[in-house]
Amino acid sequence: METHHLVPVAEGGTDDAENLQHLHIACHKQVHKIQVRTRLK
Repeated sequence: METHHLVPVAEGGTDDAENLQHLHIACHKQVHKIQVRTRLK
């Protein structure tokens, strides 16, 4: 399991529990791939 920031720290997100989500490693990688593709549009 890995911890994912719903709002990235680089974008003002915090390490508070309500901004964190535990994800399986493969799922975490998929979330980041989707976020990168979305930002590039």
